[in-house]
Amino acid sequence: MLGYNAGQAAGLTVVVLTQSAVIGVGQGAIASLKVPPADIKLMSDFVPIGYAVTYIFGTIGSAFFSFNNCTQVIRYKPSRRM
Repeated sequence: MLGYNAGQAAGLTVVVLTQSAVIGVGQGAIASLKVPPADIKLMSDFVPIGYAVTYIFGTIGSAFFSFNNCTQVIRYKPSRRM
């Protein structure tokens, strides 16, 4: 879709869904593709790399989003004393 191969897309999907089990599902789906074995290996190698590179951004982004939005929902102001 955006020029990613199946391995890169699966690696990014793992972070979006925040489930490490998607690594195995993605690699299993790649293994069933009808492409040369060298391409399967290349795409399978991209899955954990994509996960590792984007994991920290997903973690920090989730924490930032939760802090900024959840404090507004419960009307908590960190600077105000209770």
